[in-house]
Amino acid sequence: MNWKIINAAFWIEMILSYLLPFQITDGTQYRVGFPVPFIFVDAGEFHTSPFMSMHVNPLGLLLNVGIMYMILICCNKIYTKIRRNHTK
Repeated sequence: MNWKIINAAFWIEMILSYLLPFQITDGTQYRVGFPVPFIFVDAGEFHTSPFMSMHVNPLGLLLNVGIMYMILICCNKIYTKIRRNHTK
């Protein structure tokens, strides 16, 4: 396991979570995360703080980081293969 790639996968997942659009279910719950939602915010009542109504699914986050890790590993292997063939 390459810890630099795991770290990059985690940060890419965090950045994608804020850049990609949220999913809205039932008109009151927002879901954040790509490809699996891992943050749920219930915004049903006006006097409730969104921070206090936030729920985090750590398994969803780990699944997303694992998917992103696999994508980065594949991209790294393709890049190394192309670079190796180009220098010959």
